[in-house]
Amino acid sequence: MEIICRIETVIQFSAALKELRQRLGYPQAKGFYQKLAADGLSCNYQHYMKIEKGNVTPTPDLVSEIAAGVSPEHSERLIQIYCANLFPKFRHIFQVDEAYKPSPKSNDPKKRHQKTLNHRQVHALSQSRAHYYLFLVLTLARTSLSQTQLRERLTNEFKSMELMTDALEELKSANLIHYPQPQSVQASITDIRFPARTETLAKSYEAMDDWDKTFGEAMEFSNVLQKAITRRISVRYLDILERQMNLFVDLIKSSDELDSRFNNEVVQLKLSFKKGRLPG
Repeated sequence: MEIICRIETVIQFSAALKELRQRLGYPQAKGFYQKLAADGLSCNYQHYMKIEKGNVTPTPDLVSEIAAGVSPEHSERLIQIYCANLFPKFRHIFQVDEAYKPSPKSNDPKKRHQKTLNHRQVHALSQSRAHYYLFLVLTLARTSLSQTQLRERLTNEFKSMELMTDALEELKSANLIHYPQPQSVQASITDIRFPARTETLAKSYEAMDDWDKTFGEAMEFSNVLQKAITRRISVRYLDILERQMNLFVDLIKSSDELDSRFNNEVVQLKLSFKKGRLPG
């Protein structure tokens, strides 16, 4: 469904969307659309291009989906502009900042915008369980770690410091980590986003799926809760149950503090929800 409105309204929102895309490091609209689609954007690429070119105004649902795929700072601005466009006489209510404040450029790899991992990076992570766990530990760290700290945590994965050093170099060559200081290691990517599963990546994903199952045990996490249930239910509750589980996962994703000093705990959730039919 397309909303018909004044042309200046469409152009302003489309210009804000295009500006945001470029600001986030996506020179081509296709890449940005794929990121949004992976986060839940329901329209096709052709319709997205109509929005960005200013040919149509998106529905409120589509705006919400686009906003959900970017950070709160950017999503709030997009929604403010959208609302101000729809209600120009009440524009003052939404306090739209017409332009982003210029942000200083940084050469720090950790501060650069990270797109979806490329195939080379996925293959680098799936070389071995040791490579994968090494990267996970670094992405979960709030600061850079020394190679000694990594070796102590991953003793069972690397039998020698030399083997771990080789793995670090392989991750570095894939632009997954960097060395802020000698003997100090830091992940170049903290918010991991994997590309869509394809035949090329199938084996890599299967391996990492298996390694995810044993990560908590390998890191000696304590068991907080473990439950299993098998029972008959009404089909009318399937959708409700799935939505509640997704809400729970979203809650975990948003349960970190802005001040990273308070993010002391690492949690792992392994959730499998299956359905089927049995006789009787």
